[in-house]
Amino acid sequence: MESGAIRDSQISASSSFNAYRNPRLNGNSEWRADVINQNQWLQVDLQNRAMVSGIQTQGRRTDTARFVTSFTVSYSDDGTNWTVFTEGAHEAKVFIGNNDSFNIQDNTLDPPIIARYIRVNPRTWNRCGYQRCITMRIELLGCDLNGDNDPVILTKLPSKRVQGHPAMTSKKSSLPKPDRVPVHGPQVGPHLEEERVEN
Repeated sequence: MESGAIRDSQISASSSFNAYRNPRLNGNSEWRADVINQNQWLQVDLQNRAMVSGIQTQGRRTDTARFVTSFTVSYSDDGTNWTVFTEGAHEAKVFIGNNDSFNIQDNTLDPPIIARYIRVNPRTWNRCGYQRCITMRIELLGCDLNGDNDPVILTKLPSKRVQGHPAMTSKKSSLPKPDRVPVHGPQVGPHLEEERVEN
């Protein structure tokens, strides 16, 4: 997202004050929800299914008081039917957000998600004393897939299923963990080795 490979038209929100104004990591503007409740979300349409292995967040660039402190992540292939990223069998994973507006909070999606649409749903936020305290800038980390829904770059992951792709699992490896890259960003190194699971 920060690179500009994901266009503004691919980013949407449940509500927004003055539109969502380029809510990219380290950007000059941010998403500010116009409604303050736990039903708000920021959505990215990757246009094709991609593997998303992490998310980075920041608060408002020009205001130290406005940032999200926790959030959940949902994903979809059609933009209508959504699945919440879970921790364990059924419980929604609540990710740690920011404790200031400027520093980057890095969260890993383990196992990674394979999907076209990603939603970030703020659960708690700093009580800034103003309206529109739900404020975010984000980056998605991961890689594109080829036509067979296999990763273009391959990395070894712990032995867990990939969320959003029940027919794939991953094996643990002794290889060092590679740097993650933004979705649609530069693709470097061996990165993910998957094996098909016969149903």
